[in-house]
Amino acid sequence: MKKLPIIFLLAGAVWSCNSAKTAERQASMNQLPAMDSPVRVKGNFEKEFLAKFPLAELPLKIDTKIALGDTIPAQNVIQYILESAGEAKISTFADFWGENENMTRKGLEDRFLNQEKNVFMVLNFGYGSRLHLHADYYTVYFQVIPTFMEGSYAYTYLANFDKAGKMLDAVRLSANEGYVDMQMFKTAEITTDGLIKIESKNIKRGGMQDGTADITEFAYLQYKATEKGVLSLMSERYTGYSGNFEGKESPEIFKIEQYPAHLQISYLPTPDGSEQIDLEMVQFNKETRTIIAKHPEKDLQFVLTYDQDMKKIVCKSSEGKTISFTRKG
Repeated sequence: MKKLPIIFLLAGAVWSCNSAKTAERQASMNQLPAMDSPVRVKGNFEKEFLAKFPLAELPLKIDTKIALGDTIPAQNVIQYILESAGEAKISTFADFWGENENMTRKGLEDRFLNQEKNVFMVLNFGYGSRLHLHADYYTVYFQVIPTFMEGSYAYTYLANFDKAGKMLDAVRLSANEGYVDMQMFKTAEITTDGLIKIESKNIKRGGMQDGTADITEFAYLQYKATEKGVLSLMSERYTGYSGNFEGKESPEIFKIEQYPAHLQISYLPTPDGSEQIDLEMVQFNKETRTIIAKHPEKDLQFVLTYDQDMKKIVCKSSEGKTISFTRKG
């Protein structure tokens, strides 16, 4: 579930080894825009893309029953969503695009799993509706359903575009995903005044053998679009410990993942992730929301204390440093 990019790579590895042998597929691939093609063609955005989204009224609720309506053509997905987001440095769709552009192009083209044709991964985008949040830009929401041989994944995204079709910002509204012992459900409500309320429910299954119970982590986020189309995070609250925490005045990052039987804490001295250290648990106090962990090789210990909303931690190290960290996912 939360490991979607890894699953995407595994599925793609199987697919890529086989697809290279099929000349017909290579010919189809050439119909998609080249890697250095322009992100948008002037005048086409409204007609080819925006006009396909019927106007919906507010307030609006987006639940976990995510199903495709009409499928967005592969070329339009690449041109108006993926490449547009990349040009604007919006990372919302990095799981589908990122460094795997060729894999994504093939997944968008195939549409359906077909073992006989060596199709083990597909990616479908579907038209949703257009919303009126502001007169100076366009707002649409759409579905994204990646399909693999294992697991189940479906999402709804909202994106703002300027009048020329440049993406301004985007956010995931809803989700329904499950893989092995994890499930995640996300729903959203958009009020008449444009406040976007998102609730996430992340379930991690316990084990029959070790007798651990399921754990459920909730997240409550509220966004408001600015006059420039940027989705500003107005409030956030969490019930679980899992998250990535970054410091404003320090390059260090803590990655914390809560499981039914244990907490996994990784420490990254630098943000590039070149050195990731798995810390050893010393103490975990839920009442005080405090974690004490130590470096496996050095005489270095960290005391991490969460705030009431679980969105920030204060880290005190045995070296005498005190640094505040904020959730970044």
